[in-house]
Amino acid sequence: MIWKNFRYSPSKFNYISVVGLSKCTLSDLSVTQTAVGVTLSATEYQVSISNGCNCPQSHVVFQCAGFNSILPVDQNFFKPTGGDQCLVNNGEPIYDGDTINFNYASLFQVALSPLSSQIACS
Repeated sequence: MIWKNFRYSPSKFNYISVVGLSKCTLSDLSVTQTAVGVTLSATEYQVSISNGCNCPQSHVVFQCAGFNSILPVDQNFFKPTGGDQCLVNNGEPIYDGDTINFNYASLFQVALSPLSSQIACS
């Protein structure tokens, strides 16, 4: 069964087991970085973070050691929280097929990788 644009709502699915949902892992979160130009003598990178599982993942935290952008980054999309960690999408769920995009500019490309999330699967 394939549901297009399916969104999990705990109030609707507390007592229903939905067939076809699989368990998600951090490896279902993907990140790509593409150099898109030069800004203020630093390389500007476009970052895309997406969830490849049919279950939403919220409170997504990425390892982001050394993240420091010369350009302002909308903290609703990617927010350093200390300890080389960054919160994605202000902690809100990232649903299957959703992509969070933002740009940053730095003298070097920062390694970004999923560290933790809360998975809401039935």
